[in-house]
Amino acid sequence: MRGKAVTHGPKPARTCLFCGGRGLTREHIWPSWAHGLLDVRPNAAHRRTRYMTPEGKPNFASVENVRHFQGTLFNLTVKAVCGDCNNGWMSQREATVRPILGPLIKAQPLVLDEDSQRKLAAWVAMKIMVQEADNPVDMVSTFEDRTWVRDHLRPPPGWQIFIGQHSQAEWNTKWQRYASTLVTSDGNGEEFKDVETLAKNMQMITFGFGKLVVNAFSTKIIGLGIEYAAEHSLLFRQIWPWKGNLLWPTGRELSFAQIHKASVALRDFIAVNARSRSVDLPQ
Repeated sequence: MRGKAVTHGPKPARTCLFCGGRGLTREHIWPSWAHGLLDVRPNAAHRRTRYMTPEGKPNFASVENVRHFQGTLFNLTVKAVCGDCNNGWMSQREATVRPILGPLIKAQPLVLDEDSQRKLAAWVAMKIMVQEADNPVDMVSTFEDRTWVRDHLRPPPGWQIFIGQHSQAEWNTKWQRYASTLVTSDGNGEEFKDVETLAKNMQMITFGFGKLVVNAFSTKIIGLGIEYAAEHSLLFRQIWPWKGNLLWPTGRELSFAQIHKASVALRDFIAVNARSRSVDLPQ
């Protein structure tokens, strides 16, 4: 594999992720209207753990820090979008996807056609991009990617999104993200020596939202993608790029082991192919 990586890392957001404007507001990762659809314990708490894998040791991960927070992941907000975007097109996206997300969260009957899958995929990409800003050093999406979502209402090139059905209590409200730098050469046969100067160029995000689990992959490396084995693709259905209409519930529930296998697919890939990666795992 050959690929060029961006040679500058992103800085903490001081302007809006999606338009570059000022006057930042806090955006919830999870929509507040969904709170009543999930079994969330009162006075709950959660932790966010960050792991680092050093260069040259792809099978070793050390805990960099652990932070404990009151409340569930529903309380997670990121100050990275302006009021105009937050209360404008982003709010409209939330309203548009609500009739789709509700049945998905509760495993109620729904036909997902091309238009509804595109709306859902755009919402997933938007939420992932906002969450990325919680740890700017590991951001993969660029300003061009984010304006693409805003203007085209669909994920940018290099994205794949899958959904599945489950009943695993641990994945009722859980978010797991792996972000990595993968470079083998600069295209001229010269390897990059200082991997730490390179921005992350691929990521995999898996999150549970009620009975719905989402598995998303994005990369800046042209031609790189993921393809699940035939039996796994019956459990995780691809919604982006669109492949065809699908019925929900799928009738096949993912086990804990199957969700875990999908969520660590990038980690396993990096362990074989890369020299450096970082992992961000809020739970």
